[in-house]
Amino acid sequence: MKYVSLICVSLVLNACGIGGQWMNGNPSAGKNIKPYIQHWVKNNMIEEGRRADSWACGAGETVYGAVHVAFSKEQANEEKKSDEKDDIAARLRLEEEWKDCMRSIGYRHTTKKQ
Repeated sequence: MKYVSLICVSLVLNACGIGGQWMNGNPSAGKNIKPYIQHWVKNNMIEEGRRADSWACGAGETVYGAVHVAFSKEQANEEKKSDEKDDIAARLRLEEEWKDCMRSIGYRHTTKKQ
């Protein structure tokens, strides 16, 4: 009876999606998930140029910062207002400024798969 219970639990877990891709450590396998920066397009743009533009528009000064449009703690602290308890609002303002800058140099945001 013990083995029957184990087999039933195993079947239920696998049927519910627990296991498979989740068990091998890659739940996104098979999906085409692009970094945020790749949703910003401009004619004749190559990846290196897009990263450089992202940095020029204020993204954090790392490849991760440029590609995922992330900001350093220092940037967030500089943007943070004295009455704010955390840096969430500051990071949102930085992101809006980044978007405005990217649009001003000819980028457009798209979520369609390319």
